[in-house]
Amino acid sequence: MKPIKRPLAALLAALMALSLAACGGGGLDIPASQGGSGDFQKNMHQLEKELNGISYIAETDTGFYFERSKLLYYLDKEKKQVTVVCAKPDCDHTTADCNARIGPNNLWAMEDKIYFIKDDYQMVNGRDVNKGRRVFSVNLDATGLKRVQDLEFEPDGDRSITRSDPIYHRGYVYFIYNYILYASPLGADISKAEIVYDPGIPVQGNSGGLVQMTGNEPRYTLWGDGDHMYFMVNAEQEDGTYRDTMFSYDPEENETEKIWVVPTADEVGHWGYERYGMVDQWYVMDGTVYFFLSGNGMWRYDLESGKYEKLADTTDKTMYGKAVFSDDYMLLLNDDPETSGGTYTGDNALYVYKLDGTFVKELSLRGIADKAAVSGIKLLFNSGSLIGFVADAGTMSEGESGDMGGVSFSSMSKNVHDMLYLLDMETGELTFLTEYYS
Repeated sequence: MKPIKRPLAALLAALMALSLAACGGGGLDIPASQGGSGDFQKNMHQLEKELNGISYIAETDTGFYFERSKLLYYLDKEKKQVTVVCAKPDCDHTTADCNARIGPNNLWAMEDKIYFIKDDYQMVNGRDVNKGRRVFSVNLDATGLKRVQDLEFEPDGDRSITRSDPIYHRGYVYFIYNYILYASPLGADISKAEIVYDPGIPVQGNSGGLVQMTGNEPRYTLWGDGDHMYFMVNAEQEDGTYRDTMFSYDPEENETEKIWVVPTADEVGHWGYERYGMVDQWYVMDGTVYFFLSGNGMWRYDLESGKYEKLADTTDKTMYGKAVFSDDYMLLLNDDPETSGGTYTGDNALYVYKLDGTFVKELSLRGIADKAAVSGIKLLFNSGSLIGFVADAGTMSEGESGDMGGVSFSSMSKNVHDMLYLLDMETGELTFLTEYYS
């Protein structure tokens, strides 16, 4: 494997999100026009959501925009460099007037704009008041912030205990309000929103306004492919069990249909989350559901015929693992769930399969050990030959110790040292991009 390249980047302070080459100064080295698609970017929406982590990514022709710690960043595909999207001279990106500090969630790129969704907090009579969840847009350099659309019928009125990410697909924003899934044309008045799915879950509160849990609140995973929107919820079945259940929605006909329930062990064999009725990872494309079952293998389900096909028994590579899909591949990380003292026990490798189940190659990740001992790896995306991932090099450090009421105590804290990488599937070249601390 080729040696790791390390582009120059300045390491910011512990509370800063990333060390970057263009941190405040003359101008941004970002193309003024980058395209962008009106289609839901499937391969950018399989991230593990985490506090203070990279949870949202939008791809353009030339790079990737992503969010971390309320800041907007840009990763150039060709240069393999990361930049804070702010061109203000001498800006340290820690104050609200930084162009990049916009708190962008649910990112998508379209027509030379970056769109995102967030709760809109405004100062009213000296108080920070939530005006509700809204869609915003900015230019590709994060200037020109504009409010595009409200996504709550009453400001700050969503009382759902479970929060599910909205998405954009082919002209429509799909969002959840008080457990009900809605579809609205981008930029339209929310009163024009259509109900996609109502699970019939009551939203209750006591006299103090606190939400009461009923135990069956749905959590949605939204998807888009072709002319349809898809969504998955862990729904109750006729036998009283709960299983991941997929629906499709036709916005032209305003019709919703249940199309798939995660199979039982009798149909596909045992896997890790079998008893919870949960699929590890899934991907809908062209009338087919591709899915991975940790401890079992790679499968597909034809939505028209209703037939299952096992594409690859992945246990010969790794018994468990985590997967991400793209339109061409499934990437399987041998992320063994068995750990000892928080140490990552996998073999630091990625296994590449075509969507027909053909094994392509094994890609080594051992080069990351040159920088730090890794306690975990999170796959971010696969785009063409590029694979994005984060290596968690968290370490435990001893904090305070003493005696309280005759009982001795000591505290430990975790110094999370995350490193962002790109791996080229064709060449095997591993590029260290930047690192950050939490």
